[in-house]
Amino acid sequence: MAIAFDGKYFMQNDPAISILACLLLVTLYVGGLYVWSSNKGRNDPQTIKYRSFSVCFVSLISPTFVYVLSPTQLLDKVSIFKLIGVHFDGILLSATIPLAVTFVLFLGPIMVKICSGKYSVGIDIDIFSLRTLVIAPFCEEFTFRACMMPIMLQSFSIPQSCIISSLLFGIGHFHHIYSRLKDGLELKSAIIVSLFQFSYTTIFGIYSAYLFTRTGHFIAPLLAHSFCNFMGVPDIQELYKYEGFRRTALVICYFIGLFGWIYLIKTAFQPNVYNNYLYT
Repeated sequence: MAIAFDGKYFMQNDPAISILACLLLVTLYVGGLYVWSSNKGRNDPQTIKYRSFSVCFVSLISPTFVYVLSPTQLLDKVSIFKLIGVHFDGILLSATIPLAVTFVLFLGPIMVKICSGKYSVGIDIDIFSLRTLVIAPFCEEFTFRACMMPIMLQSFSIPQSCIISSLLFGIGHFHHIYSRLKDGLELKSAIIVSLFQFSYTTIFGIYSAYLFTRTGHFIAPLLAHSFCNFMGVPDIQELYKYEGFRRTALVICYFIGLFGWIYLIKTAFQPNVYNNYLYT
């Protein structure tokens, strides 16, 4: 039992209904990217604008799924905004602690960027950075976490909900195979790249869903997602550019970041710290 309020638990939806509803959300989200007929690539500014409009529209209607599938007894006790993690109770800690913990995880890659001279505090504000750092994190987290998790949690336990919703999140990225084929990539290479993308998006999805259920806030996975997009997937091969003490120090930073994150993820996300008494 996952959703609790005033000591009462609410899990009454048929698991098949919850999964079908979430599959429909995935279909609407991905399908919205292709409703605009265009021969231009995904990085074309006009394509980005059209797709941004589509995913924002899907995000706007996503709470409807939560409202329709939530039992009346639950909605009588807690608002729909509380269910999807959009509220002010505990928001400051929810915005800062998860982001700081995620920063610790990326300690190694951050130090590599600093040593290579690629680190920059400033961000060029253009349509590409807006898509990567604002629109994509907001719409994906709102749809796949803030709206999908409350649906899943009424049929599955928290661990099960995190895994299932994250698998759907990873599967939702397979549509990039089509874009890669259009860009001239061979089918085998496109599938391999997409399988790798499926792997890391699913793993991140589990972490993001965990942040949502522990804090009860949408802003926690949102900021973590934006930061991860800013950092990108860590490139371990960068370490081979350095020798001797510098390489050793950077490897140590990777391990400090990883083990520090493992320690913090067990201690920094107690629900009561964030006044989260809903998802317990």
